[in-house]
Amino acid sequence: MKIGDVILKIRKENNYTFEEIGDKLKVSKGLINDIEKDKKKVSKNMYEKLIKAFPNLSCTVEMLLLIF
Repeated sequence: MKIGDVILKIRKENNYTFEEIGDKLKVSKGLINDIEKDKKKVSKNMYEKLIKAFPNLSCTVEMLLLIF
């Protein structure tokens, strides 16, 4: 599973729009769309934002970096 798939799953399970999840991560809705479509790489900073915005992921930046 790619990080874009994780973000898409979070977005769909919580009925978030691109804009809402972008606001939570403090990035543009266009960037969220590009990440979901695997058009953009994700920085370590983005992984950190993802974990802080969605603590129920139960993982660390290091775990995500190992997976992705």
